Amino acid sequence: MEVSAEKTETALASVSHMTDDRWCRWWTHDRLGGDQTAERRSSAALVPIRERLLDRARLRPADVVLDIGTGTGFVGFGALKRLGEEGRVIFNDLSSGLIDTCVRRSEQLGVTDRCSFVVADAQDLAGVESESADVATARSVLCYVADQAAAFAAIARVLRPGGRLSLFETIHVRQLAVGAPTMFGYVVPGLDRAAASVEAWLRTSTEGGSDQPTFDEIDLLVWADMAGLADAIVDVDLRFTTSAAVLTDWSAFLASRPRPWSPTIREIMSGALDAQDMTNVEDRLRPMVERGEVPRRIQSFAYLTAVKAA
Repeated sequence: MEVSAEKTETALASVSHMTDDRWCRWWTHDRLGGDQTAERRSSAALVPIRERLLDRARLRPADVVLDIGTGTGFVGFGALKRLGEEGRVIFNDLSSGLIDTCVRRSEQLGVTDRCSFVVADAQDLAGVESESADVATARSVLCYVADQAAAFAAIARVLRPGGRLSLFETIHVRQLAVGAPTMFGYVVPGLDRAAASVEAWLRTSTEGGSDQPTFDEIDLLVWADMAGLADAIVDVDLRFTTSAAVLTDWSAFLASRPRPWSPTIREIMSGALDAQDMTNVEDRLRPMVERGEVPRRIQSFAYLTAVKAA
């Protein structure tokens, strides 16, 4: 009997967060403060993105799919369901802990014979043989990569002639909140001074980890062209929307970590705010978090497809 992918992912996350692997710990625990309900909400919200990403990959039954930066295998196991019995997925991630999670999940799903696993940086994909994949997929990977051009070159190396790339990235430079200055993504009236203090602390503190990706859809096209990937097409979704709330538990919100190397929300607040501002932030922000309120914002997502010349 096939094990529910969502249940398996949640169960594996609960044991994986104890590892010393920073990426694994962040992805399975720190990202959402260890809140398993929030993890399920987050996964549900990502399903349409995964399905569109795989639709654009134009999978064939016997394809070998390389899922780059696989995390807990959200896209990779989704691809495996679409392939025929001869199709395979190579799960790749920088984190050995996350790859271990994918191995255990493949065992529970009974599909290990159709999977292989490679621990490697997306910037070189060392350990993935040249021209060994028919399709490469990547969801929100380039935003964590220092050299995006190198990552595209590595993708071109491992794709077979005629192989396809399908990736998804949030275009952070177009992510705009609508209204007053934001506090951790929330528009909270009356907290302009506190919001400015947090922004200044993140900008100047060596602990801030405030670096945000600055590339856009044009950069994606340029990198694909530089790597020798032909027929590169980017579709951009630009939306004025309110996202569904993911974190509604205040303790988990404070324990969450925006990026793998950044402090937690609690640590940022402690470093940036004085006692009065700390009180004001909690009095105003906490009810919004617990009610599941989120600000209206402009969101920009890019889907890129490209083909390695035959």
